Amino acid sequence: VRKVPAQEEKALEIADELVETGLYSQTDVSSTAIGKKYARFDEIGIPFVITVDPQTLEDGSITLRERDSQEQIRVPDVNSVLKLAQQLCTGLTKWSEVVEQYGLFVSSS
Repeated sequence: VRKVPAQEEKALEIADELVETGLYSQTDVSSTAIGKKYARFDEIGIPFVITVDPQTLEDGSITLRERDSQEQIRVPDVNSVLKLAQQLCTGLTKWSEVVEQYGLFVSSS
């Protein structure tokens, strides 16, 4: 897995914006495989993971993953994912409602 500076920069920007909304954020911009990153975040109890990937750089969309179900959705832009993260973490929205709205995302990689 190679590091992509533009993805790293975007991930750090989103992390800063999460903190500005009052949410805790932990960022992993290492070259570790995504599955290992998800496992690490699951192990320490982080309920939602935002993933910046090559598609993010192409069209602005972002993956949001829920720990307990390990399901993922694809959100159209940063503002949408920030709003969803805040709503999910504060209990204003349930994961099942988000899945119903966006549909499940299955990565092709």
